[in-house]
Amino acid sequence: YRKGIYVECISVSCAGRPLAPDQAAAQKLYQERLPLYTTAAEAIAENNGTLEEGLSAVLHSYESLLK
Repeated sequence: YRKGIYVECISVSCAGRPLAPDQAAAQKLYQERLPLYTTAAEAIAENNGTLEEGLSAVLHSYESLLK
């Protein structure tokens, strides 16, 4: 059983999200849940750059799980 890879993304639309109707609520919910996400993750891919850099980080994290 693999827990999976946690990918952090906090710049998303809040439209239609009853638990996070605006960016402030989404950020608060994210901060509350972050310890759960990181505890459950087998790998965390940092994504502070371009799309290509983020994808590369995810692939590197995934490949490290396969070793």
